Amino acid sequence: MDKLLAFLRFELFISQPVLIVCYYLGALGMPLLAAWMAYRLGTLSPDLQRRLQRQGRLLFRQLPRRYQVWMILLSVLAFVFMNIIWRMMFEYLIAFMQMRDALIAG
Repeated sequence: MDKLLAFLRFELFISQPVLIVCYYLGALGMPLLAAWMAYRLGTLSPDLQRRLQRQGRLLFRQLPRRYQVWMILLSVLAFVFMNIIWRMMFEYLIAFMQMRDALIAG
């Protein structure tokens, strides 16, 4: 009962475990949600989806091979950097929680 009261009075923080769960939900959920949204938008207008796919393939095929490789490489790197920044954001938030705990204990 004391822990519940401490939680309700904001004396007990649950931030660190919740932040870790939110990190993994975001790291796994955002790419899946983006893919689902792209699929869902395509089902709303199949004609538009076909035209966009046809134009995208046409544009991609007209590029020289080295630019195709660069486009794929930069897309993968952008995805990796976005995940690194997402991770760093949560690491900073967890570090703030640990600093607070250290200041309270010290």
